[in-house]
Amino acid sequence: MLKDKQKKSGFINFATKINKECDCWGMENPRIAPDVGILASAEPVSIDQASLDLVNQSCGKDIFRDAHPQQDGIEQLRYAQSIGLGSRDYELIKL
Repeated sequence: MLKDKQKKSGFINFATKINKECDCWGMENPRIAPDVGILASAEPVSIDQASLDLVNQSCGKDIFRDAHPQQDGIEQLRYAQSIGLGSRDYELIKL
């Protein structure tokens, strides 16, 4: 899917206004975590892993597991890595 876009794509995550439900609902839901910032990467999988890690670190626990105990939030990232979409490894560089 991204093979022809390598070195031509960038990804940005806004780890802000984090709430339990999807922000696609079009309404404001109570926040479950503090804002941790804006992340940028050339790697789609690592940026999502870094976002999850930063949010969980700021909460001192896996806030996503608490919000949805029946779901494994990392499952999609493991699968994405297994099909070659990217790596879950990252180096965090703060600006």
